[in-house]
Amino acid sequence: MSTTATAAVRNQKPPVVGGEQVTCACGHAVKFESFPGKPDKYRDERRKKLADRPCPQCRAEAHEKTIAEQKAKAELRKAELRKQPKASPPQRFPGRLPHASEFHAVYDAETKTWSGTLTIEGAVFTGKFDGVFRLMHELDNKYREAAKQVTEPAAQKQEATV
Repeated sequence: MSTTATAAVRNQKPPVVGGEQVTCACGHAVKFESFPGKPDKYRDERRKKLADRPCPQCRAEAHEKTIAEQKAKAELRKAELRKQPKASPPQRFPGRLPHASEFHAVYDAETKTWSGTLTIEGAVFTGKFDGVFRLMHELDNKYREAAKQVTEPAAQKQEATV
């Protein structure tokens, strides 16, 4: 006999020789099976466990009900998400630089850094970073911060006059 055949025989349920009716927690009666052979030392614990739980049919119905509720909640969440307007992703680049903007970058091999300037309409922004892309990005950020500070007071003056 092969090992899979012996494992299948070992895992088979023995024949039922009798049983008794046990009332489950839900109130339904379920057959508690008896098996032949040596005495079952866990029989009382199994009977108590069966009596303390709802019957298999009630557990299956409760499970189906729970699954149905979860599906309904998921559908509601999906419907709410469909109703909400989709937010556009944040703009990584809020706009282009003005015409004739000029970057100037120089690499220093001793310090392994890039230094440079960004000149826009006479205003000069300077910086020093370890990468040329990072340098340009940070100089762009400095320009945009300066532009914000110029436009915000002008907007506040207009609001004050209105």
